[in-house]
Parts: sequence; structure tokens; C-alpha cells
Amino acid sequence: MKLATSNLSWRLSPIILITAVLTLFFTPLTSAQQPVPNKVTGATIYYVSPNGNDTDGLTWNTAFTSIWDAITAANFGDEIWVAAGSYIPGNAANVSFNLKSGVAMYGGFVGNEMQREQRDWFTNPTILTGDLGGDDANSNGIVLSPSDIVGTNSIHVVTAQAVTENTVLDGFVITAGNASASSGLNSRGGGFYCAGSGEGNQCNPTLSNIQFSGNYAGTGGAMYLDGNPTGESHPTLTNIIFSGNVADYGGAIYHAEQYQSTDNLKLTNVIFLENTASESGGAIYHYGSIMSLTNVTFYQNLAARGGAIANDIATDLIMTNVILWGNSATDLGMAIFNGYSHIELTSSLVQGGVNGPGIDNSEGGTITDVEGNIAGDPLFVDAANGNLRLQAESPAIDTGINVLNSAPTDLDGNPRIIHVRTDMGAYETPFYTLTVSVAGSGNGAVNATGIGCGGDCTESYAHGAQIILTAVPEPNNAFSGWSGGCSGTGDCELTITADTAVSATFSPEYRLYLPTVIKP
Repeated sequence: MKLATSNLSWRLSPIILITAVLTLFFTPLTSAQQPVPNKVTGATIYYVSPNGNDTDGLTWNTAFTSIWDAITAANFGDEIWVAAGSYIPGNAANVSFNLKSGVAMYGGFVGNEMQREQRDWFTNPTILTGDLGGDDANSNGIVLSPSDIVGTNSIHVVTAQAVTENTVLDGFVITAGNASASSGLNSRGGGFYCAGSGEGNQCNPTLSNIQFSGNYAGTGGAMYLDGNPTGESHPTLTNIIFSGNVADYGGAIYHAEQYQSTDNLKLTNVIFLENTASESGGAIYHYGSIMSLTNVTFYQNLAARGGAIANDIATDLIMTNVILWGNSATDLGMAIFNGYSHIELTSSLVQGGVNGPGIDNSEGGTITDVEGNIAGDPLFVDAANGNLRLQAESPAIDTGINVLNSAPTDLDGNPRIIHVRTDMGAYETPFYTLTVSVAGSGNGAVNATGIGCGGDCTESYAHGAQIILTAVPEPNNAFSGWSGGCSGTGDCELTITADTAVSATFSPEYRLYLPTVIKP
């Protein structure tokens, strides 16, 4: 196996994985397509499960055990539902799961659901793996780093050719692809090769709720999007995690569309975590087209040029509500290398600032600082363990811009605008209501940040906010104690993780006056 040639270190933390499974055969050396069955009337759901009896695939009980059988049966407009488990494309390195045009494939099922909305790809991982021999080091079936690949693996785990946006892949883990050839197709896209090159060709599927983990290629460790020199390759990517992928160029994504198409590559609610390129673009290498990033988080990606992104040769990069933090480069562009290209930044957090050391424009790059960009520490909840949600004190909360036509939810499925404005990055921070009341026959007030009860008794706080409530009795009154979210008579210390109600009881402070006897 060829690995990136550099002294760059492997650094991958375990993270929560989203997933499910798909399938179809593809031989990248010949670009062969599967035979397409006759079109059936009406849409059909085909089921795949390790527990099926492998008959007709039309119910969970009669489910296919092979995704190949489901894709062979499926026609334009049909769906394939795949239960949790681990699936390999075949027995040879040059066989891949190949997306069929107009077929929607969903993972994350237990294997008894009646509605697609009942699935949960977080808790029911459906894994598409290139680990053909089952000998790679893994965590619950998921390879975390290409350095854990052993023996023969799939060159591309997933491929697609001549497909449009009505081709769907949703709810899968794609792992352990190894496109380690020195050149050609077999050096591209270890996780996913999207073949859109050629006049009139296209590869524009819709991908959602997917994790790419531990894939390797010479270019595009997780994903190679090929629309060069003509053609189109710009899938819509929503709710995606790229972690621990490696390449020489484009550790996670290599995007090439030499001539600008009428549309662009769009990424929404995406995380790039600890991806590595020995040359350029630790997370993304992008050239020749337009790419839009909305609510995307880059953390601990590494390359020689462009620790997170290499934006190279006549490209436009439009970034909105993006966080770039903790990325590094051994040569140029700690966060971004911007060569002969243009970046438009709006309401994003860039380590070192828009015009600081994080972005390198030494080779003719230009930047438009639109509005709302900041540079402070985003204060991730637990970055060391891959939790890139935001602490309550984060400057990235409520400082994004509300984008029209963006995804209505975040990577966790929370509403995208919970409080006043959207947050920066892939996650929206929940807000909860703290309600304080005063009880008892006495008089007093409760004070805290944003709270002054007797006056303002309700306030909204970000998840994880630490609040201290202090009871202040009026003269000749006493504080009797807390009820609800606190108890006792000291200060009430709260960590806000849900709507919370607290009551403070006050009572009059009675004094005993003894009569004074005056002797004659």
C-alpha cells in the first residue's frame, strides 16, 4: 500500500459515526456498467439485511442479503433500504459499489422499519468497506486511518458515472478504500470516484448523512470528483463527516472541473477532521470551478500547502458560516493556500483572521472580506476527542448569517436557527429557557447574568452555560431556600442542558421584642 510520502504524522481521534449501506458493481479499469433491467411500473422498495431469507427483497423478512441483488433489481425511481451491518463490494480490488441513476439508497435501518423516517444512521451504522479480507485494524468495522489497511482492499469503495441529483446515497459509512496506483483512475478516490469527465457527461448525485473514514488515494483520499477537462462532477454534499483520509493531493476531496459549469459544488453541514495531504489540500484540493461551503468546520487537517484547503488555478471559493481552526501546513497556507484564485468570505471564523497568516495569497490569490468574519478561538466542546460542537461561550454562536435555501437542520438534526441567528460551523447550539420565580410571604430578588427577578424572570441560555443564581432578600426579610432546579440556601449553581425552572422562597424576618420594665 502506498501512503503519503512525508514526515506528516497520523493523528485521528474516534468520533461519532453516521452510516448505512449501498451497492452495485463497477470495474473502473473499463468503466463497465451493470445491465439495466426492464423498467417496472411504479416505485418499489427493495430491502437488504443480513437476516433476510434472500428471496425477492420486497420485505424485511424476504430481504436480499446482497446489496448487489437489490441494485440489479432496482429501476429508476426505486429505493433500496439497507439494514445495519458491514458490506464489501465483491472479492476483487477493482469491483466497487456503483450508484445506479435515479435509484435512492438509504442505510441506518434496524431491519423492521415501515417508514424511512424511523431509521437512525447514528445508532445503526451501515458500513461500505473496502476491507475485502477483513484483516484491517478497525473500530467496530470502521478503519480510522489508511495506516491500518492490510492486504488487498477495494480501489474505490463506491463509484458513480452518468448520474444526476435524483441519484441518492444517504446514511452510510464509507471506509478502507485504497486507490494506491501511481497514476490513472486507480490512483483516484479511495472512498468514492465520481466520473463526470467528458463532453455531455455528468456525475452529480445527492449525498447525505455519510462518513468517509480511513480512505487513501494518490488524489482525493475520500472522494475524487472528476469533471476535467470537460463534463461535470459536483454532487450535493449535506451532513457529511470526513475523518482520517489521506492523499498526496486532497486528503478528503479532490475536485477538478477545468471549465466552469452552470452549477457548483455545494457542501453544507460538513466536518473535515484530521485529513492529511503530503502535497496540497489537507482536506480539499479544488481547481477550475466554483465551490460553495456553508456551515462547514475544518479542524486539524494537515498538508504541505493549504492545511485545510488548496484553492488553486482559476477557482472561486465561496465560504459562509465556516470555521477554520487548528489546521497546519509545513510550507504555505496554514488554513488555505489560494493560488491564482478568489475567495469570498462571509460570517466565518478564520484562525489568524481573513488577512492574517492562515490564508496564503502569495501566488496571485485575492480575497473579498464581505462581512462578519472573526478570528477568535471557537471553543469546541471536546476537540481532542472529535467533538466539534460549540461551548456556550463560543464566539461562533449566533454570529453566522442566515442563509436562504440552506439546509433547515444542522449535522445533529437540530433546527439550523435556534436562537437569534445561525451559528458558524456544522453544529447549531441548542438554547434553553431558565425561568425563575419568587415564592413565600417575604420579599426578595434573584440575580444572575441576564436575570433580575423580581423584574426579568426568564432568560435563554446556550447549551452548557454555567449560571449562578444569588438570592437577595430585602431588609427585614430572609431567604428560606430553593426549589425546582436547586435546593438548599446557598447560591444556586446550574449547568443549562434543558429548560429549567427554579423558585426562591423568602419570608419576613420577625423579631421578638421583650417588654421593658421600669422600676419606680
